[in-house]
Amino acid sequence: MENNKNKLYTQIVTGSCLVGIILVAIIAVIINFIK
Repeated sequence: MENNKNKLYTQIVTGSCLVGIILVAIIAVIINFIK
């Protein structure tokens, strides 16, 4: 049971990192587009 919890936590953290990277990339593109 504990092992499954750790796996889920790792997936959530990885997903959050990916979402953050995508958001930063989109913001960078928008800033470049405005300039």
